[in-house]
Amino acid sequence: MTGGLNLYRYVRNNPANDTDSLGLAPGGANGVSRSSNKAESVIGGAAGSIICQDGNPEVWISDYFQDPISQECGTTECLNRHEAVHLKDALVRNPLVCSGMKKKENRSQIQFERELARQSEIRAYLEEKSCLEEKLAEKKGDCRCEPPLKARRKLIVGDLPNL
Repeated sequence: MTGGLNLYRYVRNNPANDTDSLGLAPGGANGVSRSSNKAESVIGGAAGSIICQDGNPEVWISDYFQDPISQECGTTECLNRHEAVHLKDALVRNPLVCSGMKKKENRSQIQFERELARQSEIRAYLEEKSCLEEKLAEKKGDCRCEPPLKARRKLIVGDLPNL
């Protein structure tokens, strides 16, 4: 075999971020890893995510929530605060999650194991709900901002019991 044996294939050539202690499938260090899924702006898709971009972890918000009204009313800021909770949770568990990535892997989503995802999502939703309530208090009586802020808050409050 030319080139020799690849001792890191079992962790997708990324031993700093992935582990496979049982030899079954790679998973991220401490339950956090990169996914092959890319963050995309699609209607009905994710409002935001945490991604690896040029080797750095960062918050990504869908174009759908980057419109002038979302920015003016504060929905974009609240989504950023939501995703910032996930980013902090990910980096506490795996600070090197984006290291060693190739350019073609840009916008790869950072993922959690199921229970860690649930715990992080609860914290993130609570942070976003708090932010939305702050924005509603600031924008009270603003007929352009109250409906989208209330709609987003209703969605979050409805999702919380399902986590």
